[in-house]
Amino acid sequence: MRMVLALSIAVAPALAAQGVTGTWNAMFDSDITMQKDTFVVKARRPAVFVLAQKGDSVTGTWGSGSLPTVPVRGTFDGRVLRLTTGQRESEIRVNGEARKMMIRTDWMGSLQGNRLSGTMFVNIGDREPPTRRWEADRK
Repeated sequence: MRMVLALSIAVAPALAAQGVTGTWNAMFDSDITMQKDTFVVKARRPAVFVLAQKGDSVTGTWGSGSLPTVPVRGTFDGRVLRLTTGQRESEIRVNGEARKMMIRTDWMGSLQGNRLSGTMFVNIGDREPPTRRWEADRK
């Protein structure tokens, strides 16, 4: 029992020191609809984060299938990861019609071993975004 506890204590700082640098295979709530007064997740989609950490600053990219890969930036304090794409113009479909709108995606999550997980918000125009779940495993 003592050996297992000692090993856990020794490994935990090593994982935290590794930070979030690397390639992460992610899944996120992609298709959300409103049913009555509740947001319902209709589909989840795979994505990839490629992140580089220097100190507490994090930069990288986020990409998902046919969606364009976008740059991300943020911070990681050893426990909490905060990322954003910043405001960008993007073409989206509203009721089947293509429109150019301002979009910003924000993520907040935590690192546990080789897994990141948390919430994300896709801010489109001035609409209040629903909370989406995401998780990512280090490649």
